Amino acid sequence: MERTPTADNAAERARLAALVERLGERELGRSLGGGWTVAVGLAHLAFWDRRALLLLALWERGARPPAEEPEWSGDDVINDALLAEWQALPPREAARLALDAARAVDEGVESLAAATIDAIVAGGEQWLVRRALHRREHIEQIEGAIRRAPPGAPPGARPDRRRAERRTGGGQAVGGPRARLDPPRARW
Repeated sequence: MERTPTADNAAERARLAALVERLGERELGRSLGGGWTVAVGLAHLAFWDRRALLLLALWERGARPPAEEPEWSGDDVINDALLAEWQALPPREAARLALDAARAVDEGVESLAAATIDAIVAGGEQWLVRRALHRREHIEQIEGAIRRAPPGAPPGARPDRRRAERRTGGGQAVGGPRARLDPPRARW
């Protein structure tokens, strides 16, 4: 693996910043399904980037994740537990938090020693340094929801499923409820 995935992380952070810049209140309130809005998706990104930053600090201090994490404490439980808080955030604040967290974790990744990155990758936790992957998934989910929204749709409106099915060839529209776009299972 390259020393750090800084180019990918920086590119997706710039893409996120450009997306946030063009989002109005209507788009921030657009439904992603499952009780999630664009703003909730951004708050979710902020949380997982901040969590990654804290875990990177543990790795730097020599801590290692436990071998197993109980199934009931996985990502879905965390996301479900935080959903009400994410929904309560003012949409513009969620957008700001997403950008701030992306910048902070990218700086954290850039500052890691090569030996720490090697240990993270060897430990199967490369998602901690490759933040671009999680960002890209949610940016695509958000862009898809905005693109599929009927013209003049109010905030919270679901994407036009017929238009999405034509684009995807049928089946569930991309970014539907419970779309699995979360980071790989963190084991600490």
